[in-house]
Amino acid sequence: MKRHFLCLLLLISLIAPIPLVHAVMFGRDVDYITPGGGTIIFASDFNASLMDFDVVNNFIRFLDFNFSGTVYSEIGFACDTANAIMNVTSITPTHIMYTVMAPAGTISQSRVYAPSKGVPESVSGCIGWLYDTSNSIITIITEHTSPVDITISWAPVSPPGGPSGGTSPPGTWTPPPPPPPTPIVPPLQPPSSLLNFGIIVILIVVSSAALYQEAEKRAGSALKSFRSRKLTISGKTGKEFKKRKKSTFF
Repeated sequence: MKRHFLCLLLLISLIAPIPLVHAVMFGRDVDYITPGGGTIIFASDFNASLMDFDVVNNFIRFLDFNFSGTVYSEIGFACDTANAIMNVTSITPTHIMYTVMAPAGTISQSRVYAPSKGVPESVSGCIGWLYDTSNSIITIITEHTSPVDITISWAPVSPPGGPSGGTSPPGTWTPPPPPPPTPIVPPLQPPSSLLNFGIIVILIVVSSAALYQEAEKRAGSALKSFRSRKLTISGKTGKEFKKRKKSTFF
């Protein structure tokens, strides 16, 4: 009876939403039939402050949805394939998990409305998915040989102050400061006075070597000339000595 009553409320919500003054618990034994012919069920009881039906996009919508302690301000579900069952099993701040059951060979379509989450980081278990940015609806296509587990994941958002308690805003990363630049040491340059002194020393050495060679050459020439004169004088003296010797003893 309870199940039929809630299904009747869902049908009435096609005309007008059901405002709930206080959060009301919805039991996990309730089947939510969507216009596409599919059924939505929940693995756990949950609370919500409002339930209605989006007649434009054809999904069941909940406000202040509290599922096992995780609260979404707004969330919605749709199972668009006849004879398919969408069983919502787990909802956390970073993922929504559900199982789609349909006859073998069926290609089913299910949808999740989560405007506060944005584009998923990944969707696993399906053969394809797309994200409608204008309506914040994730459409998942699944091929069945058996029940298929679907996981919609979002990247975790860092708390204010960053993961390490710094001043970075959520979801950002502050790179470490770059290492200090390596100082460039210019090559040592000798003082200009020392450089000039070195040039003068080189000039003196070169000049001295040239002068030494010139002096050695002159000394050689002088010695050669002296030897030549000595031989000439010695030759003349010997002849004169012989002549004198002859004239003296004979």
